[in-house]
Amino acid sequence: MWLSPVQAQIIPVGRDYFESAGELKNKLESAGIRAIVDDAGETVGYKIRKAEREKVPYMLVIGDRERDLKKLSIRERGKRETFEMALDKFIEKILGEIKGRA
Repeated sequence: MWLSPVQAQIIPVGRDYFESAGELKNKLESAGIRAIVDDAGETVGYKIRKAEREKVPYMLVIGDRERDLKKLSIRERGKRETFEMALDKFIEKILGEIKGRA
């Protein structure tokens, strides 16, 4: 996790979510987490597969439920299930992993 060039990839489900994705990227980067927004005009499934190939530890899908950035829909690399977590808890989780060099 701590060595990954990109620690979190933000995947908006459509153009309407690019602004929220940009806000999330700024919040993560201000906390010291390396994040990018995948704003390519591809399907969400393709973006997830691409992030898996690039070995990105966390993928954050931004849709209607996640637009306000209170809860995030998170997918860990190598796992098919997604889980929800509050933004501040997610930042704590990642920073803990980075410090623990997990």
